[in-house]
Amino acid sequence: MSGIFIIIKTIASPEIIIISPSLNQKIGAQAPEFAITVTDLSSIVSVWYTIDACINNFTFTGFTGTINSTAWEVAPEGEISLMFYAQDDLGNIGKETVIIIKRLSSDIMIPGYFIHFILGISSLVSVIILKKKIRYSWHGLIHVIVYSGL
Repeated sequence: MSGIFIIIKTIASPEIIIISPSLNQKIGAQAPEFAITVTDLSSIVSVWYTIDACINNFTFTGFTGTINSTAWEVAPEGEISLMFYAQDDLGNIGKETVIIIKRLSSDIMIPGYFIHFILGISSLVSVIILKKKIRYSWHGLIHVIVYSGL
């Protein structure tokens, strides 16, 4: 009996698309949630992420989750490379990265404006109003002096 066997081996790595968080998204003290999609011709056997250049890798199941809270807590403030990896059953590894910004400062913000800017403008307006009142008061005082001398 002779037969023809066709063996197909894919050398393509899994493709990862990061749905969230988005590029340059500012995130506070609470560890962010994430969502990804992974496509590959083979079965995916493992997915993981890192936020510290592969010093610590965190595996997860499914395609959504929350960044490890301890790792997020010790991560420095500023830009963080959130790197996702996926490995298929043939050993191919795909990688995708998104830069996020950890920001812990508690600046009170009005959407679109820094509170410092608003306070600066209101202080400037107050000074202008006070100067006008003082100038008017001096003019009024001069008139009183002139009239009282008559």
